[in-house]
Amino acid sequence: MKINNDVAELIGITIGDGCLSTKNEYMIAGDINEEKDYYDEWVSKLLNQNVMIPLINQEIIPKSYPKVGVYGFYLFNEKIANFFKSIGLKQGSKINVRIPEKLLRDKVKIKRVLRGIFDTDGSLYFDKVNKYAKFNTKPVIALGSTSKTLINQIYNLLISLNFSPIKKKPYLGKKDKNLMYRLALYKRNEVFRWIDEIGFKNPKHVTKWKIYLRYGYYLPKTTIAQRKLILSKGL
Repeated sequence: MKINNDVAELIGITIGDGCLSTKNEYMIAGDINEEKDYYDEWVSKLLNQNVMIPLINQEIIPKSYPKVGVYGFYLFNEKIANFFKSIGLKQGSKINVRIPEKLLRDKVKIKRVLRGIFDTDGSLYFDKVNKYAKFNTKPVIALGSTSKTLINQIYNLLISLNFSPIKKKPYLGKKDKNLMYRLALYKRNEVFRWIDEIGFKNPKHVTKWKIYLRYGYYLPKTTIAQRKLILSKGL
């Protein structure tokens, strides 16, 4: 089956929010509260139209998994698992996750891969320009991963796309078993160019950006429900 642009984005989503086990299990799932819209309105469409229907002539509906606090898909199907393995996704721990080599040579597809990764594992946040500033007006796009290889791949890809990513010092949190490797885009014009050329599909990011564009600043630590309310009724 052809690896089209939608499948490339699914690969990115899987790298960020999913895994492929040795028991023919394929899963992708996000935060049960903040990412339901993303899975209902976008991820399910990509998965059903490009993988589920072509391979097994079935659709799948995302579900809540309250015990682990996620919302998405858990699939046990050999055809589905083998399809993602054939593209180059690795089974097992995410410490070894990487973008499959066959996708690195296509700039259109790699932008979709990057969108999938940053939609799921990335963050859009807003800093103050200095300690005296009243509002958070400086947009930053960042990504963290336990896979050093993945961060290095993405760093090099962003350089090839004429971005200026900055690698941040790895850290080990109190509950983390592995180092977290990080990078970020800090230049305002490059954040705007990311939005234009790559973009976000995940409403948890899109709603932040819309508020920033409307008001020129952002209020930290809001939930997606609060952001939707702000966008519908105003501050």
